Amino acid sequence: MPLPTIDLGKIRMTYKGVYDPAATYEFNDVATYGGNTYVYVYATAQAGRNPSTAIAYWLMLHEGTRFRGAFAVGMELFVGDVVYAGGSLYRALKDHTSASAVADEQAGKLGVILQGAPLPAAGQNGKIVGVVGGAYVLIDNRPIVITGDTTAVDGATYVIDYPATKRSYTITLPANPVPGTCIEVQDGANMLQSYPVNVARNGSLIHGVSDDVHLNVNGISISFTYVNATIGWRIN
Repeated sequence: MPLPTIDLGKIRMTYKGVYDPAATYEFNDVATYGGNTYVYVYATAQAGRNPSTAIAYWLMLHEGTRFRGAFAVGMELFVGDVVYAGGSLYRALKDHTSASAVADEQAGKLGVILQGAPLPAAGQNGKIVGVVGGAYVLIDNRPIVITGDTTAVDGATYVIDYPATKRSYTITLPANPVPGTCIEVQDGANMLQSYPVNVARNGSLIHGVSDDVHLNVNGISISFTYVNATIGWRIN
């Protein structure tokens, strides 16, 4: 008498690779999604059940990450994806199409996993601009040679030069400075007496006065340090 046939079904897990919404999954199939690893636990084989949301169909085996690089508007992010923006690392908490790192974080779609410092603007030289993972972020301290109108940035050193057709021009101090904001200006051409350079205060006072500064002495090297709203910029 033949023994009855007993269908035990799938008795071990089968890895199916990256989750495909068009594929049909059955019990004990394993797939990765957004850096996480899931096993299909529903009795009936089905397709289109998102592992991150269809918790009756999938069980997370391992919570991982998938690094996606620099954040960009319009990215399709999935749970577990990691991106960086403004020096910080973010992990996707929900599947979503990105709007902005700040907006996505406020909406609970992204979570900060490493708070860093924003990438500095061009010309921020020799200045500590923040701390990332306990390490100081420093920028090259080489001075910047300028030959025309320039808007200064905090921490920069500017060396005055001139274009082939000599002319005066303006260096505009940073807008909305905070105490300690500082720039340095050096005469690299030794021609300020003939072609003065104007330093525009950009809305802040300079030594408590609402006047710009005209540099017209050859060979000078001076710095502008912001003190407060009453004093404004102090010249050293």
